Amino acid sequence: GTMVSDSTAYQLAFAVTDVQIDRTRNKAYITDKNAKRLYVVNLETGLTEKYFQFTFMPERMTVSPDGNKLFVALLAYDHSYTWWDKDQFGYIGTIDLELQAHTNTFLINIDPYDIVVNSSNKLIVASGSGQWTMIYAYDASDGSVLGSTGIRQKSRLSLHPSGNWVFAANTDSSPSDIEKFDISGIGITLLGDSPYHGDYRMNGNVWVTPDGNYVITRGGDIFLSSDMTYVTGLTATGTNIQDLSFDNASGSVSIIGESFSSSFVYTYDLTDWSLLSTSNALSNPQYLMMTDSLSYLLSNPSGTPVIASPP
Repeated sequence: GTMVSDSTAYQLAFAVTDVQIDRTRNKAYITDKNAKRLYVVNLETGLTEKYFQFTFMPERMTVSPDGNKLFVALLAYDHSYTWWDKDQFGYIGTIDLELQAHTNTFLINIDPYDIVVNSSNKLIVASGSGQWTMIYAYDASDGSVLGSTGIRQKSRLSLHPSGNWVFAANTDSSPSDIEKFDISGIGITLLGDSPYHGDYRMNGNVWVTPDGNYVITRGGDIFLSSDMTYVTGLTATGTNIQDLSFDNASGSVSIIGESFSSSFVYTYDLTDWSLLSTSNALSNPQYLMMTDSLSYLLSNPSGTPVIASPP
């Protein structure tokens, strides 16, 4: 990577495409798709330390369960409804987080939209193009194909902590839904979608809780991970979850909750879903940046992304 020497603490001099948090090293990895760069920000000092320059456009990322590798989806072209499966391709970049070095890039046979990786080094990539398209399982070391099945384009993914299942949420279909895939074997198998059809709030994203028992949707509802049946509502009516972060030490979850034009950080107890705290109102918050010891918020109140403590 290229070292950055002139950064201003807790201000970002680049556009933010996606954010991944390194909880043990207190770093944030931030892609800037148009500049084709991945930036490394030290959350203890707030300084932008370095960037990696890519040939292709970096978008979403995932950190390996052991915290030692960052995988980056690299786009050859922008996502498109009419870029069909047979013509798609893209790349996956690997960053070694111990070395803070770009160690590998491999070609894949779909347009990568969202990605997750389990502790068996199985990389799951959902396509961002071609409407009814594919989700693939790859060997994360070299990109060899382990299996595939169908999925809706631009689905968001969340890995079950066991590493045996992946949940997906569609983002461009109505009503939105969630579905579950089995990745415990050689490849990837669709187990099915939720038993509902517009009855509950899905709204295009999903997160599995650290104990693996529940999934939380962007709409603010909670479902069992086993069969995707409804448990309870987490957020108030009309409040979507912009971003979410689990705090294993306190057994809580913090969310950026958005309703109409106002946003707050809400923190809930993971055992009984009770509301523990609510922040002051926020100006255009985008990501929670929580590590094992630090808690920040990435917002963009005036066109320059800033990192600040939640109020």
